[in-house]
Amino acid sequence: MGYRRLLSRTRGPYPTKDGYLAIVVYTDRHWRDFARLIGQPSLPDADARFRSQESRTRFAQEIGAFLARELLARSTAEWLAALREIDIPACQVNTLESLLTDPHLAAVDFFEAADHPTEGRVTMTRFPATFSASPVSIRRLAPNLGEHTAEILGEPAGTG
Repeated sequence: MGYRRLLSRTRGPYPTKDGYLAIVVYTDRHWRDFARLIGQPSLPDADARFRSQESRTRFAQEIGAFLARELLARSTAEWLAALREIDIPACQVNTLESLLTDPHLAAVDFFEAADHPTEGRVTMTRFPATFSASPVSIRRLAPNLGEHTAEILGEPAGTG
């Protein structure tokens, strides 16, 4: 289920010079501004594929491939600064490593650390909701591989 642009194989995230970028160049204004940004101000008028929402959806594969080629020209930080100036929604796609230092995740206190009995200090995500009357707490950590196998296999089927 879905529509052509959403289901396009060339839909982002798109590689940049040094990472990946999620970007939504969507409205007619977005496309006019993006075309100016990349030095092709006549693109929406000169190429019928870029002219309207309908044509951009019809040619979603080609539009996605176009974005993929263009976004290789700059670093993620360069794109983000330029896109922010022209109000086109975009964000950096984090790696597993960069998630741990992401400023937004740090600001919302997304991660917490705990001491695991065999793995040492581990970082994990906090519970996704908070409750004033019944605060969430960690009662036990993830088991090691096979830690509960004998216990589980010793239980009668259908109980527990």
